[in-house]
Amino acid sequence: MKSTHFFVSFLDLAEQLSFSVKPSGAKSLGKADNAFKALSDFIKMMEKNCGNEFYYVGQDVISEKLFHRFLFKDQGFVEFMLGTPSVISAHFVDKKNARVFASCLKTSLKQVLPKGLQTTMALKNIVVQSVKDEMIGFNTWNTMKSLRDLS
Repeated sequence: MKSTHFFVSFLDLAEQLSFSVKPSGAKSLGKADNAFKALSDFIKMMEKNCGNEFYYVGQDVISEKLFHRFLFKDQGFVEFMLGTPSVISAHFVDKKNARVFASCLKTSLKQVLPKGLQTTMALKNIVVQSVKDEMIGFNTWNTMKSLRDLS
């Protein structure tokens, strides 16, 4: 069994993505519906920019985070954590496909994020990493959320 894979992550620290949603009790359902509509629009744009189809796999709610997962027609998958801050994480067994996705993600984010220093810095951090690097996962997200909640 091989364990090497490559991933591309984006952390929306500035909470600028239209599909970011802050959970807040009963109001969360409407917010989640609106967030999914915004996410669907973003996915359509990414499909066009990437020249690849995304196949919806499903959703999970885990510790205040709403996850939506998609498979790619050409190998790999991506998951969107829609809590605040939102996270996009894509996984591949082939580094070339990871590079293509990273480029596509940057192109797509440039189309939806406001121009400015925050966006420029965020886009520079979208790189292909391997399992040797730390992925933006549950622990990183909780740390970032805790820091944001302090302000």
